[in-house]
Amino acid sequence: MPVIDANIPQYKSILHYKEDKVKLLSPDLPPEKLDIELYKIEADWKLEVKKKCITLLDEKKDITTLDGYKEQSAQFLTEFNEVGQSELARYVIHRKAVIDLLDKLIGKTKEDRFTNEDLIHSIFFPIRSSSDEIPFNKQNLWLLDERLTYHSFLASDKTFESIKQVDSHSSDRPDLLIFNDAIAFAEEETGPFSSFTIVEFKKSQRDHYIDNDPKHNPLDQVETYIDNLLEGKVTNRKGRIIKINNNTPFYVYIVCDITDSFERILKKREFKPTPDGRGYFILSLLIIRLI
Repeated sequence: MPVIDANIPQYKSILHYKEDKVKLLSPDLPPEKLDIELYKIEADWKLEVKKKCITLLDEKKDITTLDGYKEQSAQFLTEFNEVGQSELARYVIHRKAVIDLLDKLIGKTKEDRFTNEDLIHSIFFPIRSSSDEIPFNKQNLWLLDERLTYHSFLASDKTFESIKQVDSHSSDRPDLLIFNDAIAFAEEETGPFSSFTIVEFKKSQRDHYIDNDPKHNPLDQVETYIDNLLEGKVTNRKGRIIKINNNTPFYVYIVCDITDSFERILKKREFKPTPDGRGYFILSLLIIRLI
């Protein structure tokens, strides 16, 4: 089907392995309904492959030669790899759609205004939620850094006093507060968090930043957030206190346009431009410019 090659290439494998079922579909289906029907066929196919995997692993106990195992597994592995390619195509298409949407949101609307920062924020992670509530496939932290996806806990636009892991009465509300585990593989889950990441979003083309003013300067704003964490008690999921001190790494991403007033502040504080000239950084602080 040309429409699959052009618009929904993630279903190419279905044409090969389930051509009989695809041919039963009406040729007059609109693209959105075709997508749904192909998704159903693909889901059934994946279930079949999953069952083949279980059967193959079970029968493996009775195979006494390497040649025998290769013969039984060759066909399964070919089909299994096709499933993986289908998932990869779907993942690439999803990422492109997210990037296209973000590119649209950072431009002006029909009303000749820039999109509110909350909407931009929600592209990266749903607002006023936490990682305990949001499944993996509903966040796009990879837009900033792939490593941010693998965190211990994330609070999105929640006040410090509402985050149960932080003993603070502050009403300050970081856009994203991310806890990162110190130890990836350990028998106990009581180790300290190795670092914290704070992400702050600003409206496109925002200007008139004021130095030494947390309400009008994102640098001072995130420093206030760090002070809240240093001054309050932070606990892990088991309620044990996490040691945080001046040696604890804090990584900061400020997602904004580097307008004239903000650039003056960055240069005054000796931030260095990134190699591509689109951002500034200093030590563990990183400024990212929306493009």
